[in-house]
Amino acid sequence: MDPAANLAAQLQLSARLLWQAENDKPISSDDVAKLAELVISLDEWRRGGGFDPYASSAAMPPASS
Repeated sequence: MDPAANLAAQLQLSARLLWQAENDKPISSDDVAKLAELVISLDEWRRGGGFDPYASSAAMPPASS
C-alpha cells in the first residue's frame, strides 16, 4: 500500500463528501464505504509497522486549496 496515495484519496473523498453535505447534495454510499476502507487500511498498515506518512514531507499529498 502506498500511504501517500491513500492519504491523497482520503482527502479527495473527504472534500467531495463535505461539499455534498454542505450543498444538500446526495452522498454516495460508495464514497462513504471507500473512505472507510482507506482509513482502516492505513490504520492497519501503521499498526503493522508501516511508517507514518506525515513524518516525511516527501510522502505528503499536496495541500488542497
